[in-house]
Amino acid sequence: MNIDCFSEKYTVRRLADEDIEKVLELCKRNPLYYKHCPPEVTRESIAEDMRNLPPKKNFQDKYYLGYFQGKDLVAVMDFIDKYPNDETVFIGFFMMHCL
Repeated sequence: MNIDCFSEKYTVRRLADEDIEKVLELCKRNPLYYKHCPPEVTRESIAEDMRNLPPKKNFQDKYYLGYFQGKDLVAVMDFIDKYPNDETVFIGFFMMHCL
């Protein structure tokens, strides 16, 4: 899958362990989400989400993406391609910082 076409405005790339702090900062700007969908976000929960896969899927199908405006992370999207079937993309998490 070509993630370059996911945005014309933002730089989109797969997130890695070194991005966990940026993801945490973005998530903490959205306390209302965690009020209704506990528990509170932690570095550990982000790392777990980055690695969590449904049965019979592999990391080639997992996209934990960051949307950047310059150096600033403005959105995170976690999705699994071809899940639960070949015609579906499952979005497990999407959060953005309203600018």
